[in-house]
Amino acid sequence: MGESTTIAHALLTIVAITLATTFGVAMLGRLGYIQSAIADFFKVKTDMLRTSMRIISGFYNESEGLYVIYIKNVGTVDVPLSTMNKTDIYMGPYGGETKLYTYGNGSLGTWTATDVDGDDMWESGETLIVKVNTGGDLGSSVYVKIVLPSGASDEAVIPG
Repeated sequence: MGESTTIAHALLTIVAITLATTFGVAMLGRLGYIQSAIADFFKVKTDMLRTSMRIISGFYNESEGLYVIYIKNVGTVDVPLSTMNKTDIYMGPYGGETKLYTYGNGSLGTWTATDVDGDDMWESGETLIVKVNTGGDLGSSVYVKIVLPSGASDEAVIPG
């Protein structure tokens, strides 16, 4: 009777060690996946924090009937122009109501961007030329706010 109890305990110990080892191996495999996911998450968040821009100047171009705004990438991250379609531009008379302008083909209520060097990447230190179709002159002083998809934003008052 004592031998069967010893054998049962030995078998239970072997089964417990086997299960613990299997669980440990599975967890180690998952830890690598979790570590990779966390590293990717933090890379995206730090890139968002390193994205910054400044509105340099702007004016109303009467011949085209558009506002032309120069924006400089002063962050440390290059921004692909393909992500600019999620950028919002708010414009309106200074002290008045602002209107949202979305990325488009240049028709009324939309804006377009021109990459100076034509590589479809807004590099750090590069200036982007944005043309906003407001349908006409908004006044002598125009408030502009630009918000990138990362949350980086800048605002300025430009002459009408």
